[in-house]
Amino acid sequence: MKHSVIPQEESHHLYVTVHHGHFQGQMKCRGDKGVCARCLQRGDRHEEGVMHEYHECLEAKAVWAKVASDWLEATGNVLDVSSPLLTVTGLRLPAPGSLSAEARARFDALEPAWRLVHSVALLKLHQARTRAHMAYHAEPQRQPKKTSTRDVMCAVRQRVLQRVEFEYSKAKHAATFSRDPRPLSRFFATWIATGVVAAIHKGQPRLRLFSAPQPETLPSPGTLHIRTCGAYVKTKGKRGPGSGFSLTAHQVQADGTETLVLAASGAVLAVATHGARAPPSAAPQHTPQVAQHAAALAGLACAEHALANGWNVRTTLGSETTHRSIERQPGVGTTPIRGHKHDSLNCLLRKKVARMRADYIQTLELRAPSRATPLSLLAAAEKAAFLPSLYAKVATHVTPPHSALWDGSRIWDPGD
Repeated sequence: MKHSVIPQEESHHLYVTVHHGHFQGQMKCRGDKGVCARCLQRGDRHEEGVMHEYHECLEAKAVWAKVASDWLEATGNVLDVSSPLLTVTGLRLPAPGSLSAEARARFDALEPAWRLVHSVALLKLHQARTRAHMAYHAEPQRQPKKTSTRDVMCAVRQRVLQRVEFEYSKAKHAATFSRDPRPLSRFFATWIATGVVAAIHKGQPRLRLFSAPQPETLPSPGTLHIRTCGAYVKTKGKRGPGSGFSLTAHQVQADGTETLVLAASGAVLAVATHGARAPPSAAPQHTPQVAQHAAALAGLACAEHALANGWNVRTTLGSETTHRSIERQPGVGTTPIRGHKHDSLNCLLRKKVARMRADYIQTLELRAPSRATPLSLLAAAEKAAFLPSLYAKVATHVTPPHSALWDGSRIWDPGD
């Protein structure tokens, strides 16, 4: 539980919380003072303790839900806020074997940022609880101030930004006066590369976490939302490089939520690894953009099945560069474009998109990613990079109301 990024005040509060050293509960307090004041205002009676204050109370659940939503938006890591191990002690425990080596490295790189966010959120929750408790038991009774979810999240953001600015100043001081570039490199790896900090603007870090999301038009109800991800796995020992892709398809409900319909993953076919078995459009070698273009091709194969069965489709690609190269109008601009390993895939993608939009009356929309790629999607792509099969594996999760997206076998060719 001890970590270098946790400030002294938050660290002390965390230790007191874990050892249940707060003056609360019916063993330490008399009468209603041992009961949660916020629950009393709603007409409920719950003894106040660590589990209730930080995990079970409705106000705590709302704060952790907001923290988990913003954390997923910025980092792609899903937080299980239903577990008190995470909400009370801050332990992020992935399922055994659920993450590949690269995804696990990204998961571990997020640990300093999460430790700071958790310790700050825990303290701000306690301070809001104390304000509500003091106001309820005051003479005369008064309304508490700054105890809403919005107030707590605003305080959390301000404190996290303050500590990130301190970490940046400390790293910059070491680079300037000690002539040691390592602290600054660690800052970039811990805060910027993980997506917690968007950029350094006018000499100060700007948070991406807890910031207002970019305006985005939500897909209409009944739309099939496909997300793709490509992963390039570097050479390791005698094993050469490889690439894999993964995708998920969600049905958009009337209230804007999404229900998982299917998930698929497979190896990216390239001449360097598959030789004569690779299709004519395969890239000669594996690169990160080859992986993203192959994932986009698999997503379009899924989208074509959906369009043929009457769905409107939105496909969110795994890379903004891939989206820009596919949607780029031919003949626009005079700057010559340098050849790439993925040119054959890009040409095939552009032709496929044009043909699908001409053949079907349903809507096909391609989008660049507006949020971080989920680690689960990245892990699935990395695990599929060296699968021996030439076909993708599809797992259907629910039966959609329309006709089936996949006919016959659940193994399909991403190039069909």
